[in-house]
Formats: sequence, C-alpha cells, structure tokens
Amino acid sequence: MPSLGRDDGMKRPDEGYVLLEVMVALVVLLCGTLVVADSFRSTLRMDRQCQEMYQAALLLEARILEIEKTGQADISPVDEPGLGAVTWNQDVHETDVPGYRQWRLQMIWGQERKANQLELTTLTTN
Repeated sequence: MPSLGRDDGMKRPDEGYVLLEVMVALVVLLCGTLVVADSFRSTLRMDRQCQEMYQAALLLEARILEIEKTGQADISPVDEPGLGAVTWNQDVHETDVPGYRQWRLQMIWGQERKANQLELTTLTTN
C-alpha cells in the first residue's frame, strides 16, 4: 500500500528556522526592549524629581538658617532656576516653653497639577 507522506526512512535535514519561530523571537525581543526603554524613562524621571527635591531642600535649609540667624525670613515668591515659581507659607507660634518660638516654613513649587511641597519646622529663641 503506497503511503501518502514521506516514508522513505530518511529524516528531513535541518533546513533552518520556520517563519513563525522567527516572528515569535522578534516579539519576545521587542517586548524585552520595550521593558528596558520604559525602565530607563522612569529612571530619568525619578532622577529629575530627586534633583528638584534636593534643590528645594537646599533652598528651604537656607531660609531656615536665615530665620535662625535673624529671626525673620523673606517669604516673597521667587522664580528659582530649575524649580520655577516658588511660593512660601510660614507659621510662627509661641511654645509652652518660655523664650522659644516654633517656625513652620512651607515651600511650594511647580505647576498646579504637579505642584510639589516641602515643609520644615524649627525652634528658635526669642
């Protein structure tokens, strides 16, 4: 009885990859590349946010040192390079301990939807 397929006892020689295998490999490679690219983009965004926060912390520390040295701070809005428009809020309260005041200084920068803030509280003598 004649067979319908190749049944001559010989194995098919390795002729290379099938198109489907190549396409699956390319999809896997593309997915890996996209994950790495997204991770890199996220890292750059976090680096920028860390730099902003560091610059804001230095500016806030300078204002706190000004308060501790002179007993007052300039809280007028400023345009800071790298941060943009910076606004300040401050609260000064007398403490229960005579001769000490509590200062709360808040710094707000960025656009309305992406506004950031940093706050620091310190004690000073009268």
